[in-house]
Amino acid sequence: MTIPVKKRGEVFSFNERIVESKFVHRYLDFSKNHLILEVGPGKSWLLFELATFGHKVVGVDLDYEYPFKHHNLKSYKMDAEDFKYKDKFDYIISISVLEHINDNKKLQNIIDNIYYHLKPKGMFIVTVPIGRKERRITTVSHIDVFEYDEWISYCKEFKLVYEEFYIRKSNTLWEKSNKNSIIESPLLSKVKYMSGVNSVGCFCFQKQ
Repeated sequence: MTIPVKKRGEVFSFNERIVESKFVHRYLDFSKNHLILEVGPGKSWLLFELATFGHKVVGVDLDYEYPFKHHNLKSYKMDAEDFKYKDKFDYIISISVLEHINDNKKLQNIIDNIYYHLKPKGMFIVTVPIGRKERRITTVSHIDVFEYDEWISYCKEFKLVYEEFYIRKSNTLWEKSNKNSIIESPLLSKVKYMSGVNSVGCFCFQKQ
């Protein structure tokens, strides 16, 4: 991850990637190489990092051509709802992407397609904003906030294996939380300079 350089006196603000990337590395098995799909990699380093570890990786993104090249990496600029691949994946990863769908049926179709493309016992590692809808935990209007039970219902075909929750307390401090506390995360509008997502749920699901 690239840390932005600021002039003296300017304020850093670390978004949810600071906890999400660590969650992926913690729950992904690095003892052997895997076939991994990332849904919505954008221009992040994660897909490239996994390729450098020897994993065969594939990215699918509606908006971006993946900018980094590696012999272990393939990328496709297309809708994840329509994505098809000849092989099934050991892991499918989606980091702060699915909250941008804003269409319940389309979101369910994408999650069903993820389930289809996993091997039996394959893992779906995903992060999304979790909170209470009437609380403003994001300053970005096109991002959805999922209530916990609502989010779990989208992934009902999977077995939930791990979950972690984090709240951003300030521009430079993220704190581990729990399912009950995360819905009470503070309103972003009261914290100077902060923007984006203020609370995040990180999940590992397994295909049955």
